[in-house]
Order: sequence, then structure tokens, then C-alpha cells
Amino acid sequence: MTSAAQWPFKIARNIWWYMGELVGDHDYEKYVAHMQAKHPGCQVVSKKQYWRDRYDAQEANPGSRCC
Repeated sequence: MTSAAQWPFKIARNIWWYMGELVGDHDYEKYVAHMQAKHPGCQVVSKKQYWRDRYDAQEANPGSRCC
């Protein structure tokens, strides 16, 4: 059982996690975990290269984005 003093920290941590999930902060870590689990022999790209590739893909295929 958590004390009343711990609730604000728990709520803040959960909000921080949720916001990170919303904007994709944890996507690289998920990618690395997937590559290690499903493709253990393949090389994992660097975090910088991962985000560069991801943003390039978004620019090439904007989908439902307005601009």
C-alpha cells in the first residue's frame, strides 16, 4: 500500500510515461527490444539513424497530416 505522500510522485510518473508514449519517446527502445527478440542476427541502427529514418519516412508519406 502506498502512502499519501507517494501519490503525487506516482501520478507524475504515470503522466510522464503517458506523454512519452504519446509522442513516441519510447519507440527506439521498443525497436531495439523487437530487433533483439525477433532478429537477433541483424544489426540495430543507432538512435540517431533510427529517428532520421523515421522522420524521412513521415516526410515521404504524410498520411492524414494536414501540412
